[in-house]
Amino acid sequence: MRTTVPERADIVIAGPGYVENEVSSYQSASRTFATVENVIKERGTIILVSSCHRGLYEGIGKEIEFYRDWLTRLPKPKEILEMVARNDMSSFESCILYQFSWMMERFSIKVLTKGMSESELEEIGMGHVSSLSEAIEESLRTHRENARIAVFPYG
Repeated sequence: MRTTVPERADIVIAGPGYVENEVSSYQSASRTFATVENVIKERGTIILVSSCHRGLYEGIGKEIEFYRDWLTRLPKPKEILEMVARNDMSSFESCILYQFSWMMERFSIKVLTKGMSESELEEIGMGHVSSLSEAIEESLRTHRENARIAVFPYG
């Protein structure tokens, strides 16, 4: 299904829409970012609503540490492309990291979840909110009361 929006929003409230996609911030954010990147203004705020019941990444062992390591020192999008060109990173791994880097460089991201702590989210450059009303109030202080808000429950 395709929807058009008359104007980009200052604030986007979005979630992946299906429990299966709420497994981790890796799954939730990557799916949701792809949906909202064309409907939010530069420097806007994304409020991601997701359980993230498996935390940062649903993988096991070294995979979790790989993504935690890269997300905590997240290179700029251009640097990621250069690493791929030098074969320092596979294109598979770089896809999500590039998307996270690109989005986090352009937007403020707050996450409403019980699956990750405030410190875990801060470690990877995202903000934590404990309620939707808190997230909206914080975002309105930044973007002012006349901010445009869009909601995408099935991002």
